[in-house]
Amino acid sequence: MSSVLFDTPGPRARRRHQVYAVLFSLLLLAIAAWVVQRFRSEGVMTSTVFNDVFQNRNIRYLWEGLQG
Repeated sequence: MSSVLFDTPGPRARRRHQVYAVLFSLLLLAIAAWVVQRFRSEGVMTSTVFNDVFQNRNIRYLWEGLQG
């Protein structure tokens, strides 16, 4: 016996879900752009910061941390 939580969405519901996904993605992109803009205006995102953080030895530590 199998049970489902809801019926398979029809064409209108699938289209609505696609629209929601696109709108949510645009919202996340706008938030990320706002954060980057704020960082740049505060001087947090500069080339010296990126050069210090993303050197070869640091990338190895970052990669090991992501894998862990």
